[in-house]
Amino acid sequence: MVKGLLFLLGIFMGDVMVGHAGENTKAGQELFLAHCQHCHGAQGEGNGELADYLDPPPADLRDARTQARNDEELRTIIMEGRPGTKMTGYEIFEDDEIINLVAFIRSLGK
Repeated sequence: MVKGLLFLLGIFMGDVMVGHAGENTKAGQELFLAHCQHCHGAQGEGNGELADYLDPPPADLRDARTQARNDEELRTIIMEGRPGTKMTGYEIFEDDEIINLVAFIRSLGK
């Protein structure tokens, strides 16, 4: 019985995520353009208007190394930043906003 309920819950949760993937990506793009594009560029290429002033340069979020990170790793980087870089943490974001940002970052790799 418990396994059956967990299976159904897994299907339901999967459908919810798939059903809202476009919305999450769009909301993530809006957050990205407001908070991230200045360094990473509007398409996540690492070529934003501030990129030339940063050492090391901002990550190209389309890159296979970035795309290979799991969602929790991306969440941690967004929330805590990256030591040794100018990437600061953004603790201002709510959990759903982080999910949306990660969805948008994932869309850049396609």
